[in-house]
Amino acid sequence: MLFRSFTSCKKNPLIPSNLQPSTINGLELTFIKTNLPENFSAIYFINENIGYIAGYKGAMYKTIDGGFTWTAQNTNTSLPLYDIYFLNNNEGFAVGGKDECWGTGCVPNGAIIIHTTDGGQTWSQLSINPSEKIELKSIYFVND
Repeated sequence: MLFRSFTSCKKNPLIPSNLQPSTINGLELTFIKTNLPENFSAIYFINENIGYIAGYKGAMYKTIDGGFTWTAQNTNTSLPLYDIYFLNNNEGFAVGGKDECWGTGCVPNGAIIIHTTDGGQTWSQLSINPSEKIELKSIYFVND
């Protein structure tokens, strides 16, 4: 089962009046339906307006209006992307790779790290030793 939903935690003047926020444990959420054609596995927002989503076949989209509209990004890969992390408005990373293993102890070849220094306009692949059997599902930095 696939569930795709994006949420916003702040009131936005662009939210149509017919979208009523829900409150869960004191957190106000507004659900926005999109018509994006991909399945996504990662979402990352730099702030309340700028965010990225990524998923299968290297698909990535960027929003600058809190999720109401999305623009496709060219990631230069067709491998699935599993996580996104930005250090600031311009520099970010995404990780992923082949997902061929369905059991414990299986680590597939084909991990990928992509990097941008211009807010997602261009992405380049960082070098990984192709003989290494690693699986990248997540990325996080504690500082720059």
